[in-house]
This record gives sequence, C-alpha cells and structure tokens, in this order.
Amino acid sequence: MKRELGISSCIGAYLGDFSEKLFEEYEKNGVKYCELSISNLTVLEKSPVETDPLGVVEMAARHGVTFWSFHLPFSQKLHPANLDPDNDKWAMDILEKYTRIALEMGIKIVVIHPSSEPNEDKDRPALIDKAIKNLSYLSGICREKGAVLAVEDLPRTCLCNHSDDMLKILRAVPGLQMTFDTNHISQQSNPVFLQALLDGGMKGRIETIHISDYDGGDERHRLPFDGNNDWAEIARLLDELDFRGVAMYELSKPRDREEYVTIPQVVENYKKLCEVTGW
Repeated sequence: MKRELGISSCIGAYLGDFSEKLFEEYEKNGVKYCELSISNLTVLEKSPVETDPLGVVEMAARHGVTFWSFHLPFSQKLHPANLDPDNDKWAMDILEKYTRIALEMGIKIVVIHPSSEPNEDKDRPALIDKAIKNLSYLSGICREKGAVLAVEDLPRTCLCNHSDDMLKILRAVPGLQMTFDTNHISQQSNPVFLQALLDGGMKGRIETIHISDYDGGDERHRLPFDGNNDWAEIARLLDELDFRGVAMYELSKPRDREEYVTIPQVVENYKKLCEVTGW
C-alpha cells in the first residue's frame, strides 16, 4: 500500500535545534508528518514541549506538519521495568507526565521503550511482569483519550529484543500497540520477527514504525540500503500484518558513520525505498 513519508524530530543534522527552523525544513522538502522525539530528559524539560506544548503544535501546523507520534524520553533508569521501587515511582511519574502532555497536544500515538539494559536472564520474568503492569497503566491513560501506547522492539538485552517477549507483552495488555523498529532486532531477522507476530495473531497490532538500516547486529540508524535489511520482504509482511501508518524515518547520527543525515537525503532515499516496496 502507498505510505506517506514521516521523519522523527531526532534527525541527526537538526538534533538539538527543536525550533521553527526544523519545521521550515520539513515544509521546504514536502514532509508532512513528524514524530516528536527528544529522548534526553534534561533537554526535554528545557524545551518548548515542556513550557508551551500547544505552541509547538501551532508552530508545526504553520508549516503543514502534523505530529504523528510522541516518543517518550528514556534512559538507564527512565523506563517502565524498574525493579527498584524508588526508581519505578520516579520513572513512572515522568512517563505519565509526558504521556499526558502528548495527549494534551492531540497526539494519538505514544511510543515507549519497554526497558533499559543490561538485563540478566534470571531477572527477565520479573522485568516483563513489571513492564506489563506499568504499560497497562499508561495504555489505559492513552485509551481514555482515544490514543494508543505503542511499545517498541529493542536491541541487545533489552525487553522485546525477540518476538517471544513482544508476543507475551502484547497478549498481556489489551489495547497496547507496537512500534516496529527496523534497526533493533538482532536475535532474529526482521522478516522472521514479523512472521512470528503474524503467526501469533498480532495482525493490526503494529501502530507505527521506525525506519533505518543496520547490519543485523547492533543498532546503527543508517539510511535504508546502507545495511542488509530486506525492504521488499519487510514491506510485504507489514502489509500482511495490516499496518496502515506512515513510513517514519528515525535517523540520528549513524553510530558508525561520520556524516549526519539531512532531510533532503531522507526524501531522496524514500523515493528509492518506494520503488523497492511499492509504497
């Protein structure tokens, strides 16, 4: 199916410059959709998202840009799977605060990381149980406002680094949706991961995606075709899973590249991606 292009506000060449200049670049390049993403809590607290959230919506709208989604901040302690009670309360207070800010802004998709890392195998069941409890709470807040919480697949030892974790969490939290990141899964290939979701009855549960490329090992956040993702097969399986959202690029500075990525580069890259995927 045809998909509109979206670009996360964390795009590398503009990182840290969350101002009207960013949305002028979106408008100049014909990009209509943005994921609002400021992962660093200190930066977010000093940003206009904190001080004037509705003003940010108006600023984007002046340039024809709609916020497709809001990526909650994250860090070593800022996530919904803290086993320490004090850390858990601190993190959940912040995650709830920014979930409510996103909803105040009229944003209908709230993206969340299910954990941080490193995690040991012996702790995994307890971490998943804690994440399920807290994701249920935040998902309920979203549903009350006609929005959805979308938990993201993650790399390395994080929760949701494999389809088994994702299936367990999605089955445990009715109404919880998923963010599929094409640059995170390392224990399976992306097609194998998506096929497992399809076989597990998760059609319609992918709410949004993060597009970038990697080598199948650690995350890289490169432009598509600078890696080994099978984009035609990923697109086919997303269609099978009834994903109906935009093609949201999430590109900071690629971890093993010197150059920052610019919005014009993304627009040109998306033309090639459309040729390969039929988008």
